[in-house]
Amino acid sequence: MRASVFVAFVLLLTSPISLLGRLMEGATCQQMFDKADLVIIAKPVSITDTEEHTGLPGLDAIHVVGINTKFETVLVLKGDKNVKEFVLHHYRLDKRLERLAIVDGPDFAEFDAHERKAYLLFLIKEADGRYAPASGQVDPAAFSVIKLDGIVE
Repeated sequence: MRASVFVAFVLLLTSPISLLGRLMEGATCQQMFDKADLVIIAKPVSITDTEEHTGLPGLDAIHVVGINTKFETVLVLKGDKNVKEFVLHHYRLDKRLERLAIVDGPDFAEFDAHERKAYLLFLIKEADGRYAPASGQVDPAAFSVIKLDGIVE
């Protein structure tokens, strides 16, 4: 009897821990394609921080810095076929948070302009002409920004 009470107590204490998490709105490639203004394969050529310091849209407690990543077009799959280069507006963690372990935190897109890697991008055009991930700014690397294997010349 005591053993079963102990096991029940341990399960009660550990169950909420396994239930911690953040809901992510998933999307299929077709849903992302349909939602996007621009679906493109491109490679990053430059990355610069913006003056934007804000809470992450939807997760205001997570402080982020805006980034403009300039891309060179490889292939346009949907949208303006004349786009030769464009700017992706996205975010990174504020440096003050980089060393903290954020459980189930955002899945940010990260780029290296020197790596010569291509990305499949599902993008929505913003009012200022830049593009943003079609899945939103919280988890772009999970749905809207897909790193492709291989090197692009």
